[in-house]
Amino acid sequence: MKQRKGRGVLVTTQSESNEFDFISRYFAPWVGVNEDPVTGSAHCALTVYWSEKLGKLDFKGYQASERGGHVATELLSNGRTKLTGAAVTVIKGVMQVFSRITANQNMCRIVGTYLNVRQTQATT
Repeated sequence: MKQRKGRGVLVTTQSESNEFDFISRYFAPWVGVNEDPVTGSAHCALTVYWSEKLGKLDFKGYQASERGGHVATELLSNGRTKLTGAAVTVIKGVMQVFSRITANQNMCRIVGTYLNVRQTQATT
């Protein structure tokens, strides 16, 4: 699988159980993740895919990795997907971003939603 180009492989099937609408697995060995336990971004794509196939907007998905996880999704009227489920923190930290700022450059504010981000001007 590592020989193929791309970010990952997403596999899905319609569930035979009434408990879930679809089952999925996500593999990304190219980026060092042989199998992602539960992939929110994949469920966003799956929501659009299954909405077209099943003609509905609300879904209950299950990612069948070793850890496994339930993800509920809703395709909103603006085309975005709402994810609902329990999250597991797997990494936490602070990232420092260095930038060289000259008189001709605009300074951009970096807002860290999930990470504490601190912008520092380089001294070189």
